[in-house]
Amino acid sequence: MQRDSRILRCSSCGAQNRVPAEKSAAAARCGRCGRPLLPESARTFILRCSQCRAKNRIPAEKAGMSAKCGRCGAEIPTAEAFHGEALPVTDATFESTVLASPLPVLMFCWAPWCPSCSSVAPVIDELARIWKGRVRVCKLNVDSSPLLSSRFDLRSVPSLLVFDAGKLLDTWVGGLPRHQIMQNMTPYLY
Repeated sequence: MQRDSRILRCSSCGAQNRVPAEKSAAAARCGRCGRPLLPESARTFILRCSQCRAKNRIPAEKAGMSAKCGRCGAEIPTAEAFHGEALPVTDATFESTVLASPLPVLMFCWAPWCPSCSSVAPVIDELARIWKGRVRVCKLNVDSSPLLSSRFDLRSVPSLLVFDAGKLLDTWVGGLPRHQIMQNMTPYLY
């Protein structure tokens, strides 16, 4: 006899989890990473204020609407935090896209001539969809952005850089597999 169940995707690691209908979604945990599985309507997102850098909780039903910082009252750009794709970054857009981001940022540094970059790019695009509203995923073409390449001493591609609150927190060099990137990003997810 088959019981009714539903599939909930973990917002942290992206794993699909089968949850029996009689079990409360609030009590369910991911089988892969152990984090709570919450339905979309019960989730909250944490966005940083670009002025005072305070963390602000935004309910899922208010995502994309205007919000104000609880500490300083500044406007929080919620609409731009919910892109489901990797944003291109250049020397000109780095400050506004990465350093002033209301979310932690995973920046994928690549080059068009790099075969490893070509194999990692689809993984980065998938992670951008999975982490929508939790992490801003960006792509930096090192050949077309020489200032950023020298600023962060990018000698090898692919490289992944993690930023939060306008600061570089971590750097990983090489073509990492999806599960390794997800595992490395766990401490930076809100």
